[in-house]
Order: sequence, then structure tokens, then C-alpha cells
Amino acid sequence: MSSTASIAKPTAAAAAATTAKKVTLSSGNNDLIPTYKIFAYLAVGTVIFKVILQLFYNPEMRNSSVANPEKNESNFETYILYYFAVVWAIGLLVIVYAISSRLGDCVVSSSFINFLPIIFVILILIFIIYQNTNFYNVISQGKVPKHYAWVDFAVNALLVLQFVLIYLYINEQLCPNKNGRDDRKIKGLTYGCMILAIFSFVGMGYSEWILRTEITDG
Repeated sequence: MSSTASIAKPTAAAAAATTAKKVTLSSGNNDLIPTYKIFAYLAVGTVIFKVILQLFYNPEMRNSSVANPEKNESNFETYILYYFAVVWAIGLLVIVYAISSRLGDCVVSSSFINFLPIIFVILILIFIIYQNTNFYNVISQGKVPKHYAWVDFAVNALLVLQFVLIYLYINEQLCPNKNGRDDRKIKGLTYGCMILAIFSFVGMGYSEWILRTEITDG
């Protein structure tokens, strides 16, 4: 009897260790990664779609409500896409945070620097929504100078680049290959994204100044 009991104990311990190992592996083999990619694709796709729509409108038309007021109105209404972009960006932030709290290899760093670029993008999107809501009449009636459209387009383009870099630096941390994570590449992409965010804020500040001081008669 004593011999049987002594054999059963290590067997039970081994089974428990195996179960614990399986739990850790299932956490590492992260089921949130596909969700993260979906939110990233939705975010960047929404901004790209907005930029493409904007290209269909001649920037000069935004300076002349008399020439084609309906076209100016439609151009402004494309900004509703940024409401969706904010939702996707917030969802992306939540998913990345959830992944960072998981166990295993498929995780991202939980440092604040890792989340800062996403936070910056959300703030830029909110700034854009605020600006285009606050200056609805000025923009839709074409009372802004020509160069406002180009500043606006530049901020949109920078947003696309930021979302792409966010996807790249987060993706670089997920399930690294046998050589491990490339920390220099991750850091470079992260800081590159934040530099673009600074340029975006500068562009938004400049467009705000234009809207407040360079309004034309249309």
C-alpha cells in the first residue's frame, strides 16, 4: 500500500504541473491578437478612406462656396468618419492593454511609452472632430483660404503614418521569432510615431489659427 501511495503522489504532482503549464501556454498563445489586428486595420482603413474621399474634392472648391456649395458640404461631412476612427483607436488601446497583462510570449510591454502613441492619435482625432464641429459654418461654406485644405490633408496623411507605425511596433512585440524581439526597431518605431504626432499637433494648431484669423468672405 505504501508503495502505491508513494507512486501516486509524484504522479499527481506531475499532472498538476502539466495543467499549470497548459494554462500558461494558453494565455501566451493569445486569442486577443486577431482582435488587435482587426481594430488596427479598421482604424488605419477609416483614415485612409477619409483621405481618398478628400482627394475627390478640389481643395480650391473649399475656398468658394459660391462655386459649388453642395460639394463643400459633402467634403465637410466626410469628417464623420473620424467618429468611427476614435472608436477603433480606443478599442485598439484597450486591446493592447489587455494583451500586455497576459502571460506567455505573445505580449507587449506594459510601459506607458508603449501606449503613448495610441493616446496621442486619439487626442489628435478628438481635436479634429472639435475643430470641424466648432468651425462647421466656416468650413462648409468655403470661407477658408486655399492653404487650409493642404494643412488639413497633411494632418490626415500623418495620421495614416502614425496608425501604420503603431501597428508595426506593436506587431513587432507579439510572438517574436527565435531571435527574439528587436528592441531597437521597436523603440525607433515608437519614437518615430510620437515625432509624427508632434507634427500633427503643430499642423492642427496652425489650422486652428487659420480658421480663427484668415476667414474669407467666401
